[in-house]
Amino acid sequence: MSYRQYAKHRDCSLSYVTQAIKKGWIQTAKVDSVIKIDQEKADKDWIANSGIVTETGENVAYNNNSDVPALAESRAIKEDYIAKIKKLDYEKAKEILVEKDKIQKVMRELAYSVRERLRTIPQKVSAELAAENDPRKLEIILQKEIDDALERLQSIKMSFL
Repeated sequence: MSYRQYAKHRDCSLSYVTQAIKKGWIQTAKVDSVIKIDQEKADKDWIANSGIVTETGENVAYNNNSDVPALAESRAIKEDYIAKIKKLDYEKAKEILVEKDKIQKVMRELAYSVRERLRTIPQKVSAELAAENDPRKLEIILQKEIDDALERLQSIKMSFL
């Protein structure tokens, strides 16, 4: 296929194709003393070399001399991060995702409530326990108070927002 046909195939200008060939990003072959482009091979080369060639012949997506990612790779990374941020925003809006600080605050408050409710048990049952000699009744009294304290904890509303 001719340079012009390949440019039309790639939907780019003839000068892009010419510059890509000059830079070695697309290979050509001589057929009957006419230089032609093998479309399949050129398409593979175009993709491998990003195929983004400016009017000056610079391949802006191909970067082999730096630790900086190529333009196409940078765009892909950027799009990936944008998608992740949008997903996080969506999950926050749907209350699926909660910030770590809010969870830590609620957990501290819950731990404080558990500790305080369990600490009040001895004050509530000490007189009743002192009067009781039957170990089974002592166990029942303690179990009832522990259950009551835990039941009251269940009624606590935990708000993360």
